[in-house]
Amino acid sequence: MKSLKTAGIAALIVGLGSLSSCAALTQQLKTEGSDSSSLPSSVGVVNTQKILENSRVSVAVNKARQDMENLKQQLQNDMIEKSKKLDEAESKKLPQAELDKMQANFRLEIEKKQKESQDIYYKKQQELEELTKIVEQEVKTLIQDVAKEKKVSVVVDQQIVLFGGVDLTEEVIKKLSTQPQDNTPKP
Repeated sequence: MKSLKTAGIAALIVGLGSLSSCAALTQQLKTEGSDSSSLPSSVGVVNTQKILENSRVSVAVNKARQDMENLKQQLQNDMIEKSKKLDEAESKKLPQAELDKMQANFRLEIEKKQKESQDIYYKKQQELEELTKIVEQEVKTLIQDVAKEKKVSVVVDQQIVLFGGVDLTEEVIKKLSTQPQDNTPKP
């Protein structure tokens, strides 16, 4: 009975020692705040938006937007020019039949250019979607490669992480910038 009592006391002492170790670790974590660099981590984080902004998708999107803005501006300039020509014709007191014919021709030209612009826009959208899919797959593969190199088992987007984790963003961007780009469509 005495040995059972001694064993119980020994277990209690060991348990209290473990509790004090846990309390000390908890206190250490509290005093360190959210500094995750001292914590071992197998969770990686990436800033997906930053990665995509540094990819060729971003360049292609910006180019497509500029092309569309140029088309829009050209269409507006054509409409202004046609309107001025029509105003000039009206000021010269041309017959109404001739003015109507000019106006109809101008309207047809504008409609044709609007249709061409819409077709170009649709084509650019398709090319961008295709390019985005290709780059997203490349980025996913690169994130997996970097995670393996850094011995990270889980990777999440930085937007959902309050603190902690190993930031893999710059390594992924570096690898992305060295990837060959010959196999992708040029929007």
